[in-house]
Amino acid sequence: PPPTPPRGRAGSLPSGRFGRGSPYESHLIQKDLEFVRNVHQIIEKNLQNEDFNVNTLAEEMGLSRSPFFKKLKSLTGFAPVDLVKEIRLTKALNYVETTDMNFTEIAYAVGFRDPGYFTKCFRQKYGKTPKEYRNDFTSNSNI
Repeated sequence: PPPTPPRGRAGSLPSGRFGRGSPYESHLIQKDLEFVRNVHQIIEKNLQNEDFNVNTLAEEMGLSRSPFFKKLKSLTGFAPVDLVKEIRLTKALNYVETTDMNFTEIAYAVGFRDPGYFTKCFRQKYGKTPKEYRNDFTSNSNI
């Protein structure tokens, strides 16, 4: 691993050998991207697992809950529970658009325990219920 660089004020990287555009900065960026990719893979792998939670995710990433929360939030802007929900809803949208699964099946397939809560979250994110979204999507794609 590269040497630990000296830190400037407020924890920022100083200019020079360890500053912006340096190989060290590129290494840090690569490690952060790798971390986020790993988080996404673990979530995708556990998508149908209704018992999957932030503690399990943090454990699989090799961190305790608090440092995991801070790191993920700083890298993605999402709290872990919100990122899991975001990924579940994105997958659900794909199912709504590309399958004829009913909405209860979709809710369970992406890890929601309660189809009513799934519909509420879906509407919050996409502005429509899954049924309204599918109706609009199918009528627009038949034009």
